[in-house]
Amino acid sequence: MLGKGNTITLLFVIFFLGKNNLCAQSPVHDTILLNEYNNLCHKYEDESADSLFKYANLQLELAIRVNSTPHKVRAYTNLGVANSRLFKFNDALVNYLKARKILETTYNAGVSPIYGQIGYIYLRLYRKEEAYKYFKLQQQASLSEKNYKSYLGSIVNLADYFNTQGQVDSTIAILDIGLRVSRKHGIRHFEVIILDNLANAYYALAQETNDRKLFSKVQQYADTALTLHFQDSDSTAIYYIYGLLGAVNKDLGNYGKAELYYQQYISYSERTSDIFNLKIALEEFSDLYALKGNYKMAYQLRLRYDSINKLYLGEVASQQVEELNTKYGTEKKEQQNALLKKQNELSVRTIKQQKLISYFIISAFVLSLLFAFFMYRVYKQKKIAHHLIYLQKEEVEKKQIEIERQKHVIEGKQKEILDSINYAKRIQYALLASDDLLKGNLELADSTGRSEFMVYFKPKDIVSGDFYWAAEQEGVFYLAVCDSTGHGVPGAFMSLLNIGFLNEAVREKKIKYPDAIFNYVRDRLTNSISGEGQKDGMDGVLIAYHKKEKRIEYSAANNTVVLIRDNKIFELEKDRMPVGKGENEKPFQSFEQQLMSGDVLYLYTDGYADQFGGPKGKKFKYKPLNALLLENSHKSMDSQKDTLNEVLVQWQGNLEQVDDILIIGIRIA
Repeated sequence: MLGKGNTITLLFVIFFLGKNNLCAQSPVHDTILLNEYNNLCHKYEDESADSLFKYANLQLELAIRVNSTPHKVRAYTNLGVANSRLFKFNDALVNYLKARKILETTYNAGVSPIYGQIGYIYLRLYRKEEAYKYFKLQQQASLSEKNYKSYLGSIVNLADYFNTQGQVDSTIAILDIGLRVSRKHGIRHFEVIILDNLANAYYALAQETNDRKLFSKVQQYADTALTLHFQDSDSTAIYYIYGLLGAVNKDLGNYGKAELYYQQYISYSERTSDIFNLKIALEEFSDLYALKGNYKMAYQLRLRYDSINKLYLGEVASQQVEELNTKYGTEKKEQQNALLKKQNELSVRTIKQQKLISYFIISAFVLSLLFAFFMYRVYKQKKIAHHLIYLQKEEVEKKQIEIERQKHVIEGKQKEILDSINYAKRIQYALLASDDLLKGNLELADSTGRSEFMVYFKPKDIVSGDFYWAAEQEGVFYLAVCDSTGHGVPGAFMSLLNIGFLNEAVREKKIKYPDAIFNYVRDRLTNSISGEGQKDGMDGVLIAYHKKEKRIEYSAANNTVVLIRDNKIFELEKDRMPVGKGENEKPFQSFEQQLMSGDVLYLYTDGYADQFGGPKGKKFKYKPLNALLLENSHKSMDSQKDTLNEVLVQWQGNLEQVDDILIIGIRIA
């Protein structure tokens, strides 16, 4: 996440080297071409790692040919960036070390960004102590050079180091220093990066302390970083923030929003060839699909993650790091020993000549013995290899048979589960208010035969947490529209429990008033399932319709009753608490509303308003929903139902339905 800061600060190296115009000896057209190669490298730095690698090689080839020391440094640093983007960390380290050597021996200045890049490579290869050493060197050198961009790069890199060590407090403390410095000197790019890292640090702290209140700080820093990004169109930092916002929304249960952020995270990582962040994005996205129950997509993303992770942690890169470190870390010592080596060379040559004949005879004899031994060993190994191939083939066939057997077992289990859920659906639908009961109490008795009520019910999964319930008792018609905690199978269990308690209150206990019914259901829920602090229950509306008087008594738990009269819309009163355990457990209120012929009532849950869609992937929201109901309230109920479905399908597009949807409309005769 932090290596990008070092790349930007390398511009200081180019600025410094520009003052030492050692290219003057080359023809003018060579200098122009070298500068053009350098410009192309900066152009493709974020767009294409392959193009960056191509032009950096051309730049280096020409710089060597015309002996331009400044452009050699530029070419080596550009090649380091390209190889880092292509996760060839050993090659990146070679080029950064070459650039460091030139800067230290030729200019003795402008080297601080190179220290940062070397530290970044070591950190990505899990060589944390070496990384810390170079980050401190970068910090010290940048202060002496008064290079504040490189200094901020060291701040961000040290924060990354502390973060990998699990030192969240140290991470936040050093980032706060960096934020003040970036704002003081107006370095907007680093302000965005530091804000992003502060958001990540507070997210880590929220997870460590299990303090969900810290999510507000995460959102604050992330939103500020996004605002600055869009002001400056700086695409180099933004996708890290999308990854963080995806994780926050996943933790908060906002899976639809999390999916949108992760899609952006993957898109930017692929576009910039950032393999490190791409594998993180794929892993997080896979976990999200697993939480949503889409195990097929979770498995596909996990396979892609595993493939990229193997490339990222390639054995060749890790094995060669120590070799490279030894080679370039001991260069100065080798130079000191060079003179002594030359002094001894003459005497060594004389001794070698004397021993050459003896060595030749002995070597010939030894080689003959080795050749005979080698031929015998080849013969034995060939026999063993044939036997191993046979055993491996047999083992592969056994594994294929076992995999096929397990596949059939899994498919059988999936079918059993699906059959069980479908059976549960039949049970749930049997307990919902029947069409005959609704028609007998809500349909107009005129000659048109048209239905004057409609039920728009669209569960997210096979079974639903939303439900509608009705009962007729002593001439009063009771109708409830409710949203139980959760959806799918857990939501369906809650809905069955809530329906049972409503039936118990009205049919067995003969409770008449909506507020008393809700109070009774809440008590039953609290005593039955909330003994360990769970806050399961439901939001909803319960009306008692007195048909002869054209009057309703109702109670509303978080949800609203909408009344349309004379082409005007009214949202009736409600209690802001659920039917279940919550922060507010006052008794429910009973409200009353006199109705008139032609009035239209709407009872709905939050699923329609909360559906993501449209050109920006945002929620539909309640205000547009009420406007849609008002606009179509004069139409027949069947027509209104069709319109609601058409608008939802168009709004949702290719996005997944996020919740159960339930809307009931009633026209008063």
